[in-house]
Amino acid sequence: MTGTPPHRSLVELRLLEGANLYFPRPAVKLTLDLSTLLELDEDDSRTVATRLGMPASTPGAPGTGLRQRFAGRSGCPTGPGSQHSGCSGPIGRER
Repeated sequence: MTGTPPHRSLVELRLLEGANLYFPRPAVKLTLDLSTLLELDEDDSRTVATRLGMPASTPGAPGTGLRQRFAGRSGCPTGPGSQHSGCSGPIGRER
């Protein structure tokens, strides 16, 4: 993971200010590019998981369904008190 240029994963960030098709109240739409995470070797992805507070996760080999599931969960890690509406992590928490 060292020596490589930083990868920009933000694709789109939209603030939906009022009720919309999916939510009855304002919401945030966040689209991320997780291709770098999908391609990391297993040791580096375990390091990422630990840094994100997911040390018990199993990233799996690059290009597998297990890795895709890991990448999706790493964008919205679950944890104690993570209430959600759409995302199962801090992004979707009720306030």
